[in-house]
Amino acid sequence: MCIRDRRRVHGRANKWDAAYQMISRHLPETEVSMLYIKEGQKHEKDQMFKEAERMYLTVNEPDLAINMYKKAKQYDNMIRLVMKYRKDLLKETHLHLAKQLEKENNLKQSEHHYIEGGDWNQGVEMYRSRDMWEEAIRVAKSNGTAKDLAEIAKKWAQTMDRDQGVKLLTKLGLVEAAVDFLCDKKEFTEAFRLSDSNAKYKLPDVHLKYALHLEDEQRFKEAEENFIKANKTNEAILMYEHLEDWHSALQVARQFSPESVPQVYIDQAKFYLKKQDMPKAEAAFINAKHPDIAINEYIQRQMWTEALRVAKKYAPHLASEINQRISSQGLKEGSVDDLLGSAKMWEDSKDYVRAIDTYMDINPSNMKDIGQLEAVWDRAVNLAMNYDKERAQDIVAEVGKRLEALNRFVSAGELYENAGFFESAVTCYITAQQWTKAKDVVSQIKNKEQYSKISSMVEKAYKEFLTKNQDIGGLTSEGDVSTALNILAQKGEWDECLDLASKQSGEIFNHYLLLYVKNLIGEGHFKEAAEVFVKYKCPTNPANFAVYKTLALEILAEAELNDAELLVLKQMMIVLCNNLQAESSPASNPVLIEFNQYSIIAHLELLKAECKARNLQKSYTKVCISLLRYTKEIRVDKAFLDAGMACKDAKMLNMAFVLLNRYLDLAEAIEETEGGSGLQDNADFADTDIPSPFETPLPEKNLLAEAKRNEIRDWVLQVSVEQQIAPKLATKVCEQCGATIFEACLTCPKCKKVWEPCVASGYPLPKAGISYCKTCQKGAIKEHWTEYVKATQHCPQCK
Repeated sequence: MCIRDRRRVHGRANKWDAAYQMISRHLPETEVSMLYIKEGQKHEKDQMFKEAERMYLTVNEPDLAINMYKKAKQYDNMIRLVMKYRKDLLKETHLHLAKQLEKENNLKQSEHHYIEGGDWNQGVEMYRSRDMWEEAIRVAKSNGTAKDLAEIAKKWAQTMDRDQGVKLLTKLGLVEAAVDFLCDKKEFTEAFRLSDSNAKYKLPDVHLKYALHLEDEQRFKEAEENFIKANKTNEAILMYEHLEDWHSALQVARQFSPESVPQVYIDQAKFYLKKQDMPKAEAAFINAKHPDIAINEYIQRQMWTEALRVAKKYAPHLASEINQRISSQGLKEGSVDDLLGSAKMWEDSKDYVRAIDTYMDINPSNMKDIGQLEAVWDRAVNLAMNYDKERAQDIVAEVGKRLEALNRFVSAGELYENAGFFESAVTCYITAQQWTKAKDVVSQIKNKEQYSKISSMVEKAYKEFLTKNQDIGGLTSEGDVSTALNILAQKGEWDECLDLASKQSGEIFNHYLLLYVKNLIGEGHFKEAAEVFVKYKCPTNPANFAVYKTLALEILAEAELNDAELLVLKQMMIVLCNNLQAESSPASNPVLIEFNQYSIIAHLELLKAECKARNLQKSYTKVCISLLRYTKEIRVDKAFLDAGMACKDAKMLNMAFVLLNRYLDLAEAIEETEGGSGLQDNADFADTDIPSPFETPLPEKNLLAEAKRNEIRDWVLQVSVEQQIAPKLATKVCEQCGATIFEACLTCPKCKKVWEPCVASGYPLPKAGISYCKTCQKGAIKEHWTEYVKATQHCPQCK
């Protein structure tokens, strides 16, 4: 019989021990283990757990047996094996089972394992989380201390109102917990009552908690009383120390804890040390009977003189040691008082040279107080002036140099001034911007050459200072009005600039007026520029003429004119022309003629807009025609377009044809790159005062889109084809020479007679049928005057 057959026989007879003895001698250990594990797994599958356990343990696999019982939820057997084979994992296993059982809501079993795992608190928490407070209390009472029980009971009580909570805790015999519960709820009156009646030993605890509450409420005096009643005097002292109320801290210490008084003083001293208040810190250390600490603090700060003073007065046994340490310091930091004492000693013994040298040995490295250092050096200078005159100037120069290095320029200047070093004094005063002192020094100088040099230096520096600080008042006072004006102009403070300039010569005023106006024009503020001229009465300085002209042309060149700009332009030109006439400029003066023309153009453009707005058709048409004579100044294509359309609307078809045809020629010329080909024929406008197209500038772009221009072109062609009109301008007979001329001419091309323009239409005024304004004395054709005044109730010129 083979070995495997014997194993089967023994196995069937459940003689596994004998089988194991036999096969273990003939098979490898791993194969034996696998055979037993497989057999155990079969038993486990058949729920023959004891037989499976035996198989696993036989081949030393307790973990398989443990895991088997875990899966089968036979936790007692699982624990039994863990205790025997995995004792180090026993607690961890209990806790793992407890958590698993808790999830399964098997609370009793979970509790058992929490306790066995040494974490009974988790068992309490399990019941607490389910509001099973009685169970939680039971577990705490069985496993925890009285304190633990009290804490759990307090947590239960906190889920109730005050009275129910106290009743619960009292019922459980936890009076202390009840008192703590009341304190936690800030019910101190009830806490005192309960303690007084049931647990007097708890009264100090209640007083302490009440005191801490009062401290939080900033009721410090009441807090102090309760700290004392709680036998916590030190807490009251610490409270006052935290508040930096040292008086109250000391008062409590003296009354209730005298042994604490020195420590309170020491704490107070440390407080002053943090604030670098050494005198108060010293006083506190002395009051604490610890002068040694004060001495050490002075030594740490290299304050040797102070350390020695305290030692001599309060700790004489330390004075000798400190004195020896001071002697070893030499000229190092901390020995300046010794140097001062030494210098004073040399003075007293009349050894002034040594006194001066000792004072000069003191410098910023050993004396930080610059004011005191100045006084020391001043003493050296005074001694030199009186007792060491040979070195006096050198001492002054050296001290002055030191003061300058410390930026004490005023002190250095005063030193130089008193010593007669005037140039050095002035240099220091200039650096310090002490101009009065600098000028006072100049007034003391007798030497003419030196006076000229130093006074020029002060004047130049002062003006540079005023310019840098843009001190207009100062510059003006110094007579440097030009610089003041330039500063104001650069800052854009033009009102102040022109106000100051107006107090100077006319040339200066006009210079800054032009500067302001040009600046406005450059920014495109034409209306504002014209308003400035009007405000300042339009000076007739010839330098202004080009600017007046530029301003007029800029305003008139726009495709869509601005009424506000036109109005102020008209005002400007009227004021300017009146000024020119007041200066006896002849009427033939070309400047006056040009500016008067700008005034007329602005007036007609305003009149044109108003007539159109009020639907004054006759006057509007005449104004549009009149503006054709000014196409050098206004936009030429718009002038012909507006005049042509106005004539068309007024049924003046002859004129409309001519004017719109000219507009189309202009539009074509604008479109062409080389320009001008459509403007070769000017016969229709010969012998008129309408400028030749070759004299008028063309705009860069057309006013109307091509579709609109085509509509006009179609009308012109239609009228031309139908031959309904005579394409020519309207004419009249010259009153002087009888020649037939264009009706809107202001100058006869034959006899050169000149007519004034009508203020209501721009047409020439005839001999008869004229109305005059009683205010401005300007004339108008009666028909147009009546139409305009009836609609507006005012004169078209002066309104």
